[in-house]
Amino acid sequence: KINKKRVAKPPTHVDEEPKNMRSWIEESIIVLSEKSLRYGGDTCQYAVLDTVAGTLTFKRLDENLKWIQKCDDVRAWGDDVICSVSGEHPLEGYILRNNTDTLSTPLIFSSGFFWGDMIELRANICSLGNQEISCLDSAFTWREPLKFYKDDDVVVDLE
Repeated sequence: KINKKRVAKPPTHVDEEPKNMRSWIEESIIVLSEKSLRYGGDTCQYAVLDTVAGTLTFKRLDENLKWIQKCDDVRAWGDDVICSVSGEHPLEGYILRNNTDTLSTPLIFSSGFFWGDMIELRANICSLGNQEISCLDSAFTWREPLKFYKDDDVVVDLE
């Protein structure tokens, strides 16, 4: 059973269903809806799931986290907050760590999405390490639903 509580003043409200759950700070889980990080006013921007206490706490971004409003996807890696940001133009995406460091990526991409310790960059599944991102051989691409291709032939089907 999950108990909901709100920790933002003035009182907040949540209009959308959760879309993503990612690893977050202090071994908790961040819960995001489609556009929640960009909400203004008194609307909650995210929730934190505490799996031990069984609570879902709705929050607004504090001053230290306001920078993640520009993120397409976000997660924590240890004490670091890592986010994928779309560029102004196609194929200008980048990965930010703690709003100050840019992580080098082996591929140019428009947006990246986290899958546990992996990140999807332009139909490639890449490993997210502490200091670097490394991808499978670029001859292998990933396409939904859960199929990997090489030269347009399915080489792995996880359905």
